[in-house]
Amino acid sequence: VSAPVKVEVVAVPQVLLTDDFTGAAFDQTKWQLDSTPFDNGTATAESALTLANGQVKIDVTAESASWPGFALFTAKTYTAAPTAPVTFEIDRVLLDYVLVTGTGARQRAGIWIKDAAGNFVFFSDNAAWDGNNFGWRYNKVTGQADDNPTDAGVNIAALDPSQFNDQKNHRMKMVANGSTVKLYVDDVLGAEVAFPFSQGLTFGFGAYVQQATNVVRGYFDNAKISGGSAPTPPKLTATVA
Repeated sequence: VSAPVKVEVVAVPQVLLTDDFTGAAFDQTKWQLDSTPFDNGTATAESALTLANGQVKIDVTAESASWPGFALFTAKTYTAAPTAPVTFEIDRVLLDYVLVTGTGARQRAGIWIKDAAGNFVFFSDNAAWDGNNFGWRYNKVTGQADDNPTDAGVNIAALDPSQFNDQKNHRMKMVANGSTVKLYVDDVLGAEVAFPFSQGLTFGFGAYVQQATNVVRGYFDNAKISGGSAPTPPKLTATVA
C-alpha cells in the first residue's frame, strides 16, 4: 500500500431511554408524574395515571374547567445540539373520551419538550366534537410575541389528512437540535418550531380534558429517547498502487 490509509469514523445516536410499560407501575427512575393542568382546571379524585395491559392509561374526569390532566415527564434531563439532536418518540395508542356534557367536550393527548425555565412545545391531537376541526396542533412558550400557551394551538396542515385523525394508534416524534423542534406523526414531518434551548431538556406525554364532568382517556406505549453520539468501529479504506 503506497497511498495514505483513510479512516472514517461514523457516529450514530445512542439510545438514552426505552420503556414498554410492562410493569405494575411506571418506573420512577425514568419518569415523574406531573398533575399540572394544561390551563387551570382540576381533576376529580378518581382520575389517575396507571399502567394497564402494557400501556400507560391516563384517565381524567374534569372536576372544574379548564384542561386538567396528567403527564409523565422524564426524570433525567437531556442536551440537544446541531450535530447531536435529541429525539423523543412514543406510540399514542388511543385517544378515548366520554362526552358527558354533549358535543362541546374537548380532549387532547400529546407530547412535551420543556426546559428548566418553563419554555415548552406541546404537540397534541386536539379533538373536538362541536363542528370545530382542530386535529394535530402545537402550543409553545419561548419568550416570543407569538407564544400561545393555552389556546387551541397552531394547526399543522401537513397532518390534516384523514389517516392521521382517527384518534387511534400513531407514532409521535419530536427532534430537538438546540434551535428548533421538528414534529412528526408516523414519520411524516408536520412542522418545525423555533425552540432555541439546548440544556436541561425534559420530555413528557400526557392527556387533558376541557370541561367539567367530561372524560379523556389517553393510552401510550413504547417510549424511546435517542441522542448524543456513539462511534461505531472505524471503516478502513485503502488505496493500493
